[in-house]
Amino acid sequence: MSIYGKAYVDFLKKDIMLLIIAIVLLFFSFGWWMGVPVFVVSVFLWELNIPPFISIILVLLLISVLFTVFFIPMNIKVAKIIGEMKKRSTLRIFSRLQLIFILSSFVIFSLIFIVIFLV
Repeated sequence: MSIYGKAYVDFLKKDIMLLIIAIVLLFFSFGWWMGVPVFVVSVFLWELNIPPFISIILVLLLISVLFTVFFIPMNIKVAKIIGEMKKRSTLRIFSRLQLIFILSSFVIFSLIFIVIFLV
């Protein structure tokens, strides 16, 4: 297991409540992180005459960014753990972790979109 995986496992052993809170908040704020990009931003992009493919990518990217906002406290604490282990900047490690979360959720939401609308 990599150093990042070990850091997440160590963090979740000590502070599982932060993950539970993030999941509960994701459930109750579904309309915010999913509804705003789908119903507001997509209409705005439609009025700007942006090609549909780019519009879909931008909406899915915004959904991913809003989805990962709830995991920022967890990623900050894990970045501190990894920063102490590697003796590197916490900000740099946090930005990498957050970017990985955004890109992985983008891929997951894209696959869900493909399965729902194109199959």
